[in-house]
Order: sequence, then structure tokens, then C-alpha cells
Amino acid sequence: MHAVIREIKEETGFDISKQEIEALKPVYIEYDEKDHFVYHAFRTELQGTPGDVKINFDEHKGFTWVKPDDALKMDLLRDEDICIMKDYS
Repeated sequence: MHAVIREIKEETGFDISKQEIEALKPVYIEYDEKDHFVYHAFRTELQGTPGDVKINFDEHKGFTWVKPDDALKMDLLRDEDICIMKDYS
């Protein structure tokens, strides 16, 4: 949980340390016999507005706020759609 709080602070400027943070069930992805990944996802309620986000452009090209259905139409990380469908469908 400390890593989640730290990464959110570093990448958005939001301090979620005093908020309830829900750990969602991990998603296990096996691409082939050598490539296995575990996606860990967390959920909290945004305390602020999208305009308050402070992006570290050394780590990101930009950001946009979209609804889960709209995110599924985007070019996402490999198998990110599985995580979105699992947690928001």
C-alpha cells in the first residue's frame, strides 16, 4: 500500500494516504510458457478534480480522464482491457 500511495503522489501530485484504498483482485496473464504477468490494481475515490493532476512528463506523455467504456476503445497496455472489464463491467 505504501508503494501505491507513493506512486500516485509522484505521478499525479495527489496525496491519497488518508483515503480508503481498495485492493482489487490481481489479474494473472500468461502469454506463453515464459511470459507471465500479474496486474495489481487499486481503487480510491478522487479527492480533487482532473485539473489538479500534476503530471511528471519525464514519466508520462500526458493523461486524460475517461469512463471505463471509453478506455476500452483506446490503445492500451497489453491486456489492460482485461483489467478494466474485470473491475468496472
